[in-house]
Amino acid sequence: MANRIIPFNDIVIVRVIENEALSKGGIVLPTAAVEQSIRGKVVVANTISYDRNGERRQRLVEVGDIVVMQSGHVGTDVSDAPEGERWIAVPEDCIYYKVKESNNASS
Repeated sequence: MANRIIPFNDIVIVRVIENEALSKGGIVLPTAAVEQSIRGKVVVANTISYDRNGERRQRLVEVGDIVVMQSGHVGTDVSDAPEGERWIAVPEDCIYYKVKESNNASS
């Protein structure tokens, strides 16, 4: 499915990962705490990227990266997403950071 979508400019296609309403310790979190940011997994990253001045730059994210974006109206829903999944098209500069998966809890 992802190979049918080709983003332009600095757009990244992200599969939204629903924020969990429970903390790691099992505490139910209030809605306001859960919806502070949007977490997602990059499913399509453009081959090139541009900064706000229109100059080319190194791409910041890769397919498979887990990213955190601003909440609210951050992107445009992708109608070609697989059924049951929410994909959004997001400008790369709306992504706050990548989350590196760690196998070592002390890192």
